[in-house]
Amino acid sequence: MTQLDLEDAITAAERRDRALALHEKKAAGRRYLAQARAMAQLICREKGSATVNDVRAAIGDPPKECSPTIMGAVFKDSVFAFAGYEKNPRTTCHARPIARFRLKEEAA
Repeated sequence: MTQLDLEDAITAAERRDRALALHEKKAAGRRYLAQARAMAQLICREKGSATVNDVRAAIGDPPKECSPTIMGAVFKDSVFAFAGYEKNPRTTCHARPIARFRLKEEAA
């Protein structure tokens, strides 16, 4: 990775983190994220791991006043640990990879 690539990656990560933080500032976003994170923890306890698709299936799509990108913030919480990627079965996602997460206490 060149220095320019590294700078681009850092800048992109910072932009992503700022965008995700905006979701938590809006009331509808806070409510949805709280509900989604609670459901994600429940799914992880029951099944061992979860994706945003599992959360969406359990509680529905984000409210209209929220951007769909809010789903990227669901697992941005210290209780979750990355568990790997898999092909996304949603046709709207064109088989792009989707991340799977476990609870940190169970990730070891």
